[in-house]
Amino acid sequence: QPAEGVTTTYAFDQLAVCTGTNTWASLPKFESQERFKGVIVHSENYKKPEVFRGKRVLVIGAGESGSDICNEIASEAAKVAIVVRNKHGHLIPRKQSDGRVTDLNTN
Repeated sequence: QPAEGVTTTYAFDQLAVCTGTNTWASLPKFESQERFKGVIVHSENYKKPEVFRGKRVLVIGAGESGSDICNEIASEAAKVAIVVRNKHGHLIPRKQSDGRVTDLNTN
């Protein structure tokens, strides 16, 4: 964990934002956003993982959508990272490798 007051910079080509409640898409603004040359996509507009082929992608938010999208694009993107606010339990993608949905086991 970086010391207080230390800034770390990462470079990404794509940015998937998976925040907000189930009611509306929430696209937060961030410092120097106008300088970001990549694409910012909210999970509401996510369609296919192939769009991220060969890209460096940062997924913001680790709810069901965020973890599902991160899992799906991992096979296409050059690199994928996920950002989580505070402590998060476990990242469990909704879809398992055999096609079953995790909800059947956790609900």
